[in-house]
Amino acid sequence: MDLGVMVPVTRIGVPDVLVEHATPDESFADLGLTSPQIAERLLKLFSKTPVAIG
Repeated sequence: MDLGVMVPVTRIGVPDVLVEHATPDESFADLGLTSPQIAERLLKLFSKTPVAIG
């Protein structure tokens, strides 16, 4: 940012809200933070992101 280069950022994490009481695995699944859910999100993101060559 200091050099004026704008790079798109996708945040993946826990929202700043109170989540229901559950086991960590249940909470991660509800928030979309299991490994397969994150992989699916990244694949969708990169499949629609144009790649600049050159």
